[in-house]
Amino acid sequence: MKYLIALLLFVIIFACGNDSGLNIDNEDLAVSFVDPNLEAVVREALGMDTATIYLSDLQGITTLDAGDRGITNISGIGNIENLVNLNLERNSITNVGPLRGLSDLEGLNLGNNQVEIIDAVSSLISLQTLLLDSNQVSDLSPLAGLTGMVELNLSANQIININALAPLFDLEYLYLDQNQVEDITALASLVNARLLSLNANQIEDIAPLVNNSGLGSGDEVRLTGNPLSTESTMNHIPALQARGVKVVY
Repeated sequence: MKYLIALLLFVIIFACGNDSGLNIDNEDLAVSFVDPNLEAVVREALGMDTATIYLSDLQGITTLDAGDRGITNISGIGNIENLVNLNLERNSITNVGPLRGLSDLEGLNLGNNQVEIIDAVSSLISLQTLLLDSNQVSDLSPLAGLTGMVELNLSANQIININALAPLFDLEYLYLDQNQVEDITALASLVNARLLSLNANQIEDIAPLVNNSGLGSGDEVRLTGNPLSTESTMNHIPALQARGVKVVY
């Protein structure tokens, strides 16, 4: 009896010290995707028809083109942790939370979806290109820390306040057409800007563009469809043109 008790205690102690008692490699874990259309895209990238997808299979995917595929749910995409370029344009995506943590992502296209909240984008610290045109975004604060951004398309959203863009000093191409922006003070700090497309907003005063010391020869500003003030048309635009800036208005 004492022998059996001792043996039982040994088994219990061994099990506790090894959690489940099994040595499971995380890379051997099966991965699933809620949306069958997203899964189909991943399978195409892997060249796999019906076989089980394991975490290790996804490590080699750095580019994924999932544009115009009827995707509504991107749950599981965070398992493709080495993604560098991701195209999700022209789908019906509302929740971008599953993108959180894809820290290697440099290019992300979410154009023509139904995205309102972009909080998860704040974690994409390597982003250089972000296309978010034709969505329902209004709050840009998650973008404030993405200081390596070079191209940003926010056209056709519901944006009024662009103050969060002020720290994006490396930004070269900014598209803000078809929003409700009035105050463009934040653009004065974008000294590396080569193209500022601001068509169809509510901008009257473009003094911040004159105050942007980086705007010069070869750069372009688009202002068509704005209620520009007399001061802007008579003084500010000529001042920019005198510096070699192409102004379309």
